Amino acid sequence: TASYNVSETVGWNIGYQIVARSLMFRYKNRSNTGTDYVDAASTKISEFISVSGVSLKYGVDSDKVNLTEQNGTATLKSTTAGTAQLTGKLVVADPTKVTFKFYDKDGKIVEYTNVGKNDPAINSTVLALNTEWKASGTQVELIVPSKVNVNADATVYVKVIDNLGNPLKDQKVEYAVTGLNATTGYVATADTDAKGITAITLPAPNSTSGSNSSVVKVKVNDSIEKSETLYYSADPHEVFTIFTDTENRYAVKVGSDLKTIDVYFSRDVDETSIKAGQFTFAQEGSTDTYTVETAEISSTATNCVRITLDKPIANKGASHILTVKAYKDSSGIQYLLRDTDGQIVTQGTYKFVPSERQ
Repeated sequence: TASYNVSETVGWNIGYQIVARSLMFRYKNRSNTGTDYVDAASTKISEFISVSGVSLKYGVDSDKVNLTEQNGTATLKSTTAGTAQLTGKLVVADPTKVTFKFYDKDGKIVEYTNVGKNDPAINSTVLALNTEWKASGTQVELIVPSKVNVNADATVYVKVIDNLGNPLKDQKVEYAVTGLNATTGYVATADTDAKGITAITLPAPNSTSGSNSSVVKVKVNDSIEKSETLYYSADPHEVFTIFTDTENRYAVKVGSDLKTIDVYFSRDVDETSIKAGQFTFAQEGSTDTYTVETAEISSTATNCVRITLDKPIANKGASHILTVKAYKDSSGIQYLLRDTDGQIVTQGTYKFVPSERQ
């Protein structure tokens, strides 16, 4: 098995040289109907007999590896880690043009074409080379909200990828925090999932006394480190979050159809960052859940996102929970709701009674 680094631009030329190995080359002219053979001994100058007129047909058993052929050489390229088998099968297009070339006993080059009474017999055994493709390099992305309300938990996302952006699963992740929410040394968290992502939840500090920030440092596989600073604020206008005041007002307005909900934020929303999957809605203590079908910027307020549910709210007098969070699609791409200055909402939860917000 040959091991190679994953690369989208570099190919490896892997070819088979077709030779016949013999210390005594015996041939018979095709036009000769007798039984006499001519022996031509090769010398130590080259005990290999080169063969032309015989080609190789290449194949590969993985759709993750790209194979191209040129001048008898196979070039492999891959952007995905894994294993694959390169195969080569001997092919003769025209038996009369198969040529053997070697040195005779006097050290002279001799060529024989159109030799043998019958067509050359080609061994049907397939030549095979197992290849293993490994990711080249490991990179760490640390996604933190630029500013969080001091009374709210903060979610930090760690994404581990290779040099081409492919997610790396089952990577060991630890984190340490200095400043607010300081930890004693590194703390283990869950390994990365199939999308290369794991989440760290930092509890609300509830006070900015002495400091208004946390420095979050992550360490991957005991070696690669990355750090970012998370800032806290007690001013709801500085933090991009669902907008409320001390009396828990203003955040949402429920439409008369009981399917549309206007969600107000503390700052103007970047409409290009909005995805329906960032929002969930459910009745508290009930198994009756709802699907948010659409989410778009409001036509009346730039700090408002209108979401549409798949069905009307069944019990508008009950307490319901609205959550905005990071959203990963089926390809593992993560979407974070942002304001127009680039601040992100990693997660926010709001509880309310729909009938009180109509």
